[in-house]
This record gives sequence, C-alpha cells and structure tokens, in this order.
Amino acid sequence: MTDTPPDLPDQQTAAKDPPVLYVDADACPVKEEIYRVADRYQLFVVLVSNSGMRIPLHPRISLIVVSDA
Repeated sequence: MTDTPPDLPDQQTAAKDPPVLYVDADACPVKEEIYRVADRYQLFVVLVSNSGMRIPLHPRISLIVVSDA
C-alpha cells in the first residue's frame, strides 16, 4: 500500500512540472506584476479572456480566448 492517493502524482513527477498560473485577464489590474513574478520563478502563465489582447512574446505566456457566455 502506498502513502499517497493514486490520483496524485508522485514527488518526482510533481517536481518536474512547474505550476501554471491561470489568470482571469479581462479585469486583472496586476498582469504586469504577474509576468514579472512568473519570470522570476520560471512559471507558466495562461491568460483567459473573452476578447483578444496583447500579451508579451514569451514562451511561457499564452492567451486563451473564450466566449462571454
């Protein structure tokens, strides 16, 4: 029997995958700060918005546009 539940990744797998920050970008007033912190800690940032917007050209920053419904 293992010490961790079967649906959780083991420590080695979790250590390899950096956290991903999902941001509701439509009304977020601190996007620039998020970019700086994410760059400092090598995190991925996914901005979610219901319209297109400019984002920094960076391999760890992406934008997902969703419907407003």
